[in-house]
Amino acid sequence: MTPERVTELARKLGPDGVPAYVYDLAALDAHAAAIRAALPRVVQFYYAVKANPDAAVLRTLARHADGFEVSSGGELAHAAAAAPGRPLAFGGPGKPRPSWPRRWRFPGRRGSTWRARTSSPSWTRRRGRPAAGRTCSSG
Repeated sequence: MTPERVTELARKLGPDGVPAYVYDLAALDAHAAAIRAALPRVVQFYYAVKANPDAAVLRTLARHADGFEVSSGGELAHAAAAAPGRPLAFGGPGKPRPSWPRRWRFPGRRGSTWRARTSSPSWTRRRGRPAAGRTCSSG
C-alpha cells in the first residue's frame, strides 16, 4: 500500500475516524508466502497472535502459517474463531489455572490437534496429561 493510498484512506475516515489501523493484507499475504517458501517443510511456521490479533490478519496468515501460538484463553478462543481448523499452540510463562484450556480442548475444534508449550516441567505436572492427539512440552 502506498503512502498516498494511506493518506487517501485517512481523509475518507475524517477527523473522527482516526487514529486507525490500516493493513495491506495483500502485502502481508505475499510476505507470509515468502516466509513459508524460504523455510524447509520440516520447520513449522507459527504466528504469535499477541503480535496482532486482528481477525483479518489472522485469516490472511492462516493460508501460510502452520498454526497460531496463543498465550491466554482469550487469545485461544479468538484465534480458533478467526481461523477455524488451524492448529493452535498454547504457550508462554507459567499460567494461572483460569487461563488453561478447559480439559485441554478448544471450543468447536473437535478432533483437532494442538500443542501446549510451558515454561517449566512443574506447570506441565500441575496441569495433568493432555488428551490423545495433543502434545505438551516444556523448555
